[in-house]
Amino acid sequence: MLSNIFSKCLLGLSGILLARVLTKTDFGFLKTIITFTGLCGIFVNFGLNDFFLFEFSKEKNDKLLRKTLQNYLALYLIFFPLALVFYVFLYSKGVIFFFAFYIKSFFDWVVDIIKRYFQSYNLFNIVSLLTIISTLLISFPAIYIYIVKQSLNLYIFLLIISSFLLFLISLYIYFSISKNLNILSLPKLDLKILKKSYPFFLSSLMSYIYMQSDILMLSFMKGTMEVSRYAVVSTLIFYAYLFPSLIYNYFLPMLVDFFSRKQKKYILSTVKKFIFLIFLFILPIVLTLFIFSTDILKILYKYKYIDSSNILKLLSIVFFFHSFCFVFGAILTASGNQILRSKLQFFAAILNIILNILFIPKYGAEGAASATAITEIFIFLFYFYTSIKILLKNY
Repeated sequence: MLSNIFSKCLLGLSGILLARVLTKTDFGFLKTIITFTGLCGIFVNFGLNDFFLFEFSKEKNDKLLRKTLQNYLALYLIFFPLALVFYVFLYSKGVIFFFAFYIKSFFDWVVDIIKRYFQSYNLFNIVSLLTIISTLLISFPAIYIYIVKQSLNLYIFLLIISSFLLFLISLYIYFSISKNLNILSLPKLDLKILKKSYPFFLSSLMSYIYMQSDILMLSFMKGTMEVSRYAVVSTLIFYAYLFPSLIYNYFLPMLVDFFSRKQKKYILSTVKKFIFLIFLFILPIVLTLFIFSTDILKILYKYKYIDSSNILKLLSIVFFFHSFCFVFGAILTASGNQILRSKLQFFAAILNIILNILFIPKYGAEGAASATAITEIFIFLFYFYTSIKILLKNY
């Protein structure tokens, strides 16, 4: 837990420094590239990392790791030309940066699967070590270019080098502990595995579309300047989710246990404590972000992003409702209604895309923030209604 807190804080700081040192155009372009390659990564991964953790935790079979890697490599090669053509069609410029981040996505995936490997063996000290090393290496480029006042090109170069070093360190730790060289093999598709990983892929895709589609649509419809105005705020809110996620991770195992044993008294008392803590910690943050949005942006970015004040107000509302979704989402998960939650993610993603199409051409970044706020309120109401219905019906 401490390693995650350290990671979020340092990455948040490096993100702020990066936004301060880069021009608005460069920062918006960088966020567009990262978001696009992230979407490509969802398709290439196809839920394989979550599938691996789920299956490997039940049965420790190193053959599964090799098969997972084979499938990933095959999809990585298949999707590359498709992703390249799609990127050129949408954006045309910065193809060399697309190459760089696509290569980086491979390094990142291998590091992630190694973390999941150690996590399945409950070797959390190694997972924490890799998390800390990862944070230091990935944060270094932003901190360095802020100090020396350099450009986007140097940042991307240093970021790729840092990702490659992390890749090598992770492999070294893996081979030092597991002594298993049988994972090295040629790309190969296994449709049986892909069929099993598909539900994980669909859930990840819907979640990513809901959380990140606004940046891609902003870039396509209004340009990278609007992306930068939106991204500085959305990134800030993203790291603020550290607080509700910590509370969620504390209460979720309890709720799963109480639901499995149908202990109504403990379920209700735990939910009440959950809501109280969310309210206690989140409300002051939301009020601060909403009331002092202009002052916060001045402190973090000087006068560079002062025009994002209204976006911060809107996304602070999103932060408020989404924080309570952690509570009701935990009830859905703990009560065995994860499929229902996945269906909601699908409808939320579709609604968000429709609202972005309607709002962004006229209102730009503020339109994207408004679309996100409306979608988040819809999710909250659905989560709240469904959770209360489950509690009343069964408990």
